[in-house]
Amino acid sequence: MRINIAYHRKLYLTTITPIIKELKNRGYEIIYNSSGASITIGSHLTDLMEWYKRTPTIFIDHGICPGKNIILDFQNLVKIGSFILLSGKYFERILKKVDTTYRKYRIIGYPKLEESLHLQFSREYVIRKYRLDPKKPIILYAPTWYHKTKHNPYSHGTIKYLKKIARACKDYNLIVFPHSRDFHRKELKYAPLLETEARVQYYFSASDLLITDFSSVTIEYCYFDKPIIQITDIIDKNRKRVTNRDWEDDKFQVGEFVKARRLKKVLPYILSHPKLYKKQREEWFKDVIEIVEGSTKLAADAIDEYIKTIVG
Repeated sequence: MRINIAYHRKLYLTTITPIIKELKNRGYEIIYNSSGASITIGSHLTDLMEWYKRTPTIFIDHGICPGKNIILDFQNLVKIGSFILLSGKYFERILKKVDTTYRKYRIIGYPKLEESLHLQFSREYVIRKYRLDPKKPIILYAPTWYHKTKHNPYSHGTIKYLKKIARACKDYNLIVFPHSRDFHRKELKYAPLLETEARVQYYFSASDLLITDFSSVTIEYCYFDKPIIQITDIIDKNRKRVTNRDWEDDKFQVGEFVKARRLKKVLPYILSHPKLYKKQREEWFKDVIEIVEGSTKLAADAIDEYIKTIVG
């Protein structure tokens, strides 16, 4: 059987890639953005909206940050009858807000994170690669995409504050991982070390702290139980003017909330108290990502099961 993978940017393939490998091992033929398939899988609503009239669809979200308003996506996915693969109970609750009777979904965990656990760079490798000072902490800065939307304040990244962030981190090993849709931003010239090839997830084990905003990386990093700092400049502004306040939790916090200008003062304290927010990290992670190990197999099993209901 042929399965069509729908995507309009390579970014949206990363969530599906481990599942594709498993489906190939099970004998499925995989095609990309092509007709002639029995079913279409995508990780972005835009892609599935182009295909749902031609094949049944399966959705697995490319971004799992709590607070990002996925209600609008779920409303459309329910409307087109998509089979939805959820990472955890957090998103199940949101789906139930849209339609309490909808049954075409499964909780399968997060295959993208499972895959990255087996691809972690060692600290020694990262130090050699960037010629870092081994005596200094390694800090990752990975913001979400900077774009404007009236629907959701959590969707605005903080790359515009990179100059302040880099200045605050001048006494540490800072590696900057911009969102792929921000590679053109002029602010990147302030990055002491810029990485645009390897995924930030591969650096989690080697690092000591993550600076971010409300990127999905935030929840993934919680698995490693290391400190997180969330830059809040834009979210604070957007909360005052956003037109749609229909998100589940207005205070998704797994680390220190800090304005970019105060980062320098906060960094030493957070690094020396890595267990701060440990409880919040554990609780949010368990709620958002129910399963890690074995999630790829669960996703493929769910797809197998759904396909059988279609072909009879």
